[in-house]
Amino acid sequence: MQHFNLSLLATACAFALTACSSSGGSSSAPSQPKISKPSVIQTQQNKEEKPKTATPTVKEEPKAVPPVVKEEPKAVPPVVKEEPKVVPPVVKEEPKVVPPVVKEEPKAVPPVVKEEPKVEQPAKNIETEAEKIARIAQNQEEVKKGFLDNGTFEKKIQYYGTEAITGLPLLQEGSDSFLNVTGKLLTVENQKFTHSDVPKSNRELNQLIINGKTIDLFSAEEIKAHRRTSPTDYVINDLSDKGVQAGKVGSLPKSKLADDFAQMRYGYVTDGNKTTLFVQGHLTPENGTANTPYSHYFYATNTPQATKGEVLEGLPASGSYKYIGSAFYGKDNAYQQLKAEATADFTQKTVSVALKEGDVEKLSLQGEIKGNTFSGLYQGVETKGAFYGTKAQDMGGIFYQTTGEEKQGVFGATKQ
Repeated sequence: MQHFNLSLLATACAFALTACSSSGGSSSAPSQPKISKPSVIQTQQNKEEKPKTATPTVKEEPKAVPPVVKEEPKAVPPVVKEEPKVVPPVVKEEPKVVPPVVKEEPKAVPPVVKEEPKVEQPAKNIETEAEKIARIAQNQEEVKKGFLDNGTFEKKIQYYGTEAITGLPLLQEGSDSFLNVTGKLLTVENQKFTHSDVPKSNRELNQLIINGKTIDLFSAEEIKAHRRTSPTDYVINDLSDKGVQAGKVGSLPKSKLADDFAQMRYGYVTDGNKTTLFVQGHLTPENGTANTPYSHYFYATNTPQATKGEVLEGLPASGSYKYIGSAFYGKDNAYQQLKAEATADFTQKTVSVALKEGDVEKLSLQGEIKGNTFSGLYQGVETKGAFYGTKAQDMGGIFYQTTGEEKQGVFGATKQ
């Protein structure tokens, strides 16, 4: 490539020299043009100067073009061949078994009963003070009721007589009149009281009848078992296993030969949203004597004496007697057991009762004795009760606290 360039340069010089020679040797030009001063000077300079050898034209080396750097192709990530997804095998569903269509019998369409228009009940409002006063007054009237003598009934008895010829004992039969169970039931619902008398159909001291439902207060088996023991305190029986929601009853004599709590039962029964306070038994005769069909000693024994019961003597004419027992006190179907200490003064015809929690007196009751019952209002507490058993051996009553925290209860006590 370099040799070729030098040849071109030599050729170019030769052409230049030839051109110069031709210009200088010619003398036959017709007229010399007027040469400007600068041109004469230039010509003179040319004559004086030694003819210069024409400088060969040096061809510029072409600028070095940086080599084209061939970009390395970007690394293309290899195409990862996706593994073909495993397609689960198509499970052929078993054809569903279509149950046979059961033809329904046409339902009997009940006759259209025309509804009676509903009577709109007034909204239950908070009790006003006037309504509360009226309710308490009505409750007091309900407490004052009850303990009316239910009279007597006739029943067969067995007894031993004497055979006329031999003089040996001879079992005989007869009949006699006996006291019915008498007392008071007070049903409490939403702090509204309803009095009920003990039904005359109830001739069993150890059964309570409420709205036709009979509840065993003490079963024959429980009384037999109790007679075989000598308890140091008066038993209180739990009634929650007697077919009711809750309840308690007292009491039984400490000894099988004793008269304490022999002819009276007292307590409460809660069923649903109602609580019934009760006292029932065989009233002490106001005068004379009376037969009671219940004998604790012979009860539930197959003996002639069991059919005869016992004889009750009348009220004391005078004297003051101490009684002890228990009480159930509360409201809203929740009742607390307290100790009851009472005094009956048959000379002054008064009754006083202190209800205690331990040694602390919670409530005091007082009343006036009238016949074989007593009643009174003392410090806002209304009380109604009666005497039971021989010579007023037992006493029991229902009370209502009308002032302060409104509560009610029942108590029973026996002579010491």
